[in-house]
Amino acid sequence: MANHPGDHPAVKKIEEIVSSPEGQAAMKSASSRGQPALAGVDHLLSEALGKDYAHREVRSWAGWHVAARMRALGYKSICSRRTPPGCIARSGLYFAG
Repeated sequence: MANHPGDHPAVKKIEEIVSSPEGQAAMKSASSRGQPALAGVDHLLSEALGKDYAHREVRSWAGWHVAARMRALGYKSICSRRTPPGCIARSGLYFAG
């Protein structure tokens, strides 16, 4: 039987980062600047995951976990936006609180 994707070490690291106080502050800060919340943690995820973060599937899981955390924090998704230059992820959801 195949493992659940949530059991993958990269996904567990993503959950850890977006749930951390530093990750949550970075996501909120990005949103307050009109950027996708994912842009706030992009550098944290890139540093922690290394080359694994370059895989589209891993970035997709990152986007999912960021969206779930932002909604849990009371934010509403508004639209998808491109991330700023320098981000590995190309786009993400913009949230308003």
